[in-house]
Amino acid sequence: MKRRRWLAWALPAVLLISLESVAQHTTVDKSEHNLSPGGNKGPNVCVYCHAPHNTAGVKGLWNHKDTTSKHQGYTSSTYREGPLDLTSGSASRLCLSCHDGTVALGAVNTSPAPLPTKRTLSSEANLGTDLSKDHPFGFDNWVRDDTLRDELFHTPRTTGNKNVKLEDGRLECTACHEPHTPDNDPQRSTMFLSINNAQSALCTACHDVQKPAPNLLSGWQTSAHAISQSTEGAFGVSGYKTVAEAACQNCHSNHKSGSARLLRAAPDENTCYPCHADPNSQLQWAQAWLGYDDTTKFMHPVDATGHDPNENLMLPSTPRHSKCWDCHNPHADRKSANAIAPAVDPSLQGATGVSKEGNAVVASNQYEVCFKCHADSPNKPQSSASYSKYGHNPVRQVDATNVRLDFNSQFARHNVTQTRSNSHSPSLRMLMLTLSGSQGRNLASGYLYCTDCHNGGNNTDSGGTGPNGPHISPYEHLLERRYDMNGAAILAGANVLSLNIPPDGGDALKGPFAMCNKCHDVARLLTPVGDPVFKHHASHVVQGGISCAVCHAPHGVQGAEAVSHAHSVNLDLSIVFPDPITRRLEINTNTRTCYVSCHFSNDMRGRGNHSGVRY
Repeated sequence: MKRRRWLAWALPAVLLISLESVAQHTTVDKSEHNLSPGGNKGPNVCVYCHAPHNTAGVKGLWNHKDTTSKHQGYTSSTYREGPLDLTSGSASRLCLSCHDGTVALGAVNTSPAPLPTKRTLSSEANLGTDLSKDHPFGFDNWVRDDTLRDELFHTPRTTGNKNVKLEDGRLECTACHEPHTPDNDPQRSTMFLSINNAQSALCTACHDVQKPAPNLLSGWQTSAHAISQSTEGAFGVSGYKTVAEAACQNCHSNHKSGSARLLRAAPDENTCYPCHADPNSQLQWAQAWLGYDDTTKFMHPVDATGHDPNENLMLPSTPRHSKCWDCHNPHADRKSANAIAPAVDPSLQGATGVSKEGNAVVASNQYEVCFKCHADSPNKPQSSASYSKYGHNPVRQVDATNVRLDFNSQFARHNVTQTRSNSHSPSLRMLMLTLSGSQGRNLASGYLYCTDCHNGGNNTDSGGTGPNGPHISPYEHLLERRYDMNGAAILAGANVLSLNIPPDGGDALKGPFAMCNKCHDVARLLTPVGDPVFKHHASHVVQGGISCAVCHAPHGVQGAEAVSHAHSVNLDLSIVFPDPITRRLEINTNTRTCYVSCHFSNDMRGRGNHSGVRY
């Protein structure tokens, strides 16, 4: 009898001594897991979890009463390891006996009534029974994946860090959490992490960032999020000092995440906004960040449909959508600007796209990212009216909704996917004009970026102080500069709604054709005597008030032939109508003859009642 009494006292004490000898930092008796009202004195420190007897055969001499709840585990299109399996005795089930919030903290097998506790379960520690937004665990059915380390498929299974341990090959709570030592990671001392998770060392114990694409994590080590020393962002939640220290935690939360794929917030783009937007902005896009405060600016849409890493861009069943990571891969994007057109620029590194041949690819060229939505997307709007909120959208003679085909034109195009069709362009400048009027990139390099035209109105690429890219602009169609277009004629044959054009085209940097003037010498084109291309630009633009967009398509003309569509001529059918006599509608670049309604209206000073006006 005396021996039994001694054992009843001594074994919990031995457990406590053992725990203290294993721990190298703060021990369990000084942690949140010490529930005893008496503090760190006596065996009660351990008895809330462990006891030498009456533990129902559960390993670890487990003393806390079991949870009887059903738990919903994590699922996603990229998760294939199977459903949450909390079989009796699993380490995760033991943790959840407290942390799902359904059993009192003091409910133990060795006492008929719950033991008193000095604290209650915090909202952060109460995971609940819906674990669908928690990192997956409780499985041993590992499925080989480019994002997972090879060690997870060895025999026996291990992680990439000896202190991140599997339980008989299973991923359990105890891989990430060491319940007896709270401060292995001093920045997250209440999380009981098994190792210091600065730079996301815990995450990379299982997730391989070194394998090349199609690994979704490829490029992480040199990405902006992995190396940034910025002191802004979601690290304020995680406790780390810089973006680089917080690493994965900037965007992801392993427990009670706000959105699918363990993102911090919902909708998904709200994960990006704490760093990349002004949270007080009514538009949510960062007007302070972008340098604007006008609520009438044009913004790239961010819609409700989520991005899926497994989505097939070419299927009609794939919803057309626009999320931040449709263009930016947060695991691979970089800061340094060292790309040469058309190569993908650093901020788009690792993004998926569509090639100029129409195939889904990991984008190596910038235009491939844009082609995801603006080329063959089967779900994109098919009428110009669908884009009217971005300004007047010309209705072209030849379909203009597939810009991939426009740029593939053999006769008329801007040189985005291939070099320009005519090596001689008399109006072309040698160097682009920056937003400040200084000389920028050499135009002899052969290629243009989509963002040479579609960009923020204050972007650093062109000498401004704001971010680059087609996020928000004060100009229609997310152009970086002013590009005035005539509104559609009210009735067929009615006068073109003329623009008031200064004789020289206006201020080269802020005038009505500043976008064209970036690369083309507009003032020279509008000089009646010095026009090296057409001779009549001045009479059309300055006298007639007709914009460039009435006659020219800025991307190109798909399936064009050299007679009617040279120089990217592709008439806007909402403004220009057939010749009322011959009913022809064309500009013949061989005979230099126009068959258009403009020449029978007051816009062109009433040139007479005849067809085929020569130019």
